[in-house]
Amino acid sequence: MLENLDTGGTKRSRFKVVEQMAPDYTVQRICEVMQVSRSGYYRYLHTSLMDRDRTTQERIQAIYDLREGTYGYRRIQMELERRYGERVNHKRVYRLMKEMGLRAIIRRKRFHPTSYQVAVSDGRIAENLLNRDFKAEKPNQKWVTDITQYRVLDQKIYLCN
Repeated sequence: MLENLDTGGTKRSRFKVVEQMAPDYTVQRICEVMQVSRSGYYRYLHTSLMDRDRTTQERIQAIYDLREGTYGYRRIQMELERRYGERVNHKRVYRLMKEMGLRAIIRRKRFHPTSYQVAVSDGRIAENLLNRDFKAEKPNQKWVTDITQYRVLDQKIYLCN
């Protein structure tokens, strides 16, 4: 069967024949009959895999541009499957995005001030002028107090000591 194969045509067409016959025969034997080098055949396979990556890269770029760079590799992987029906491992999407220099734009987290920070900014909390220096040279020179707020049922009770 192998001896009856047509060895004419371009190298690319001969590599395609090798690819079709590879499940039934050894690659080395088919390459000898088709008069192509085995390393050339594997180089052809590698470039065909790169072509598959190229279409995936184009799709990734399209999704990235459509979403204005806010999607990372996980969301792009889901979008590839949803939009194009292409099931791709997230590691591959990550690798391709890294090769293409694409990174998600990370939005800033909103700042939610605590009640203490709000009170300081409103001026409701006085500045610490004593800095824990409670000793006075004369009486009535330094007065210190502490106000504590307690919530009892639905009311606020203040304790000053």
